[in-house]
Amino acid sequence: MLLVDTNVLAYAHDPVSKNHEKAKELVKAALEGELDACISYQNVAELYSVLTNSVKLSKPYEFSAAAELCELYIKSKNIPKIIPTEQTYSQALKRAGQIGANSTKIFDCLLAVTARENNIKTIYTENTRDFEQFKFITAVNPFLEKRKV
Repeated sequence: MLLVDTNVLAYAHDPVSKNHEKAKELVKAALEGELDACISYQNVAELYSVLTNSVKLSKPYEFSAAAELCELYIKSKNIPKIIPTEQTYSQALKRAGQIGANSTKIFDCLLAVTARENNIKTIYTENTRDFEQFKFITAVNPFLEKRKV
């Protein structure tokens, strides 16, 4: 199983993105069970943040529309969700201190540790460099791969 990062979800819902079609294809495959993938509840919250942010999207979603879309991911029985525990937060904070993660990089730590605690070894993300310091997870940019879903 692999973890789908927020940027893949966001591109799937941003028709202006150059990665829209590929991201939409990946998310659809995950939702239909053709791709063994999951998301974190953290991804859902981050997705809402991206979809409603005029800096991230040229045409941001209305707040209620973004909330509805995110709620669909939460309610979907077709894509497993992972959630951090109290221990996950402790481990993520410890890791952040060890690697000198500043600002929003704590969220990469939290996501990586959540994946590790759920035996997930691969994350699909455009931001592969954000996960290089985590030897327990392989970050793959699905937009560079030539493989078909």
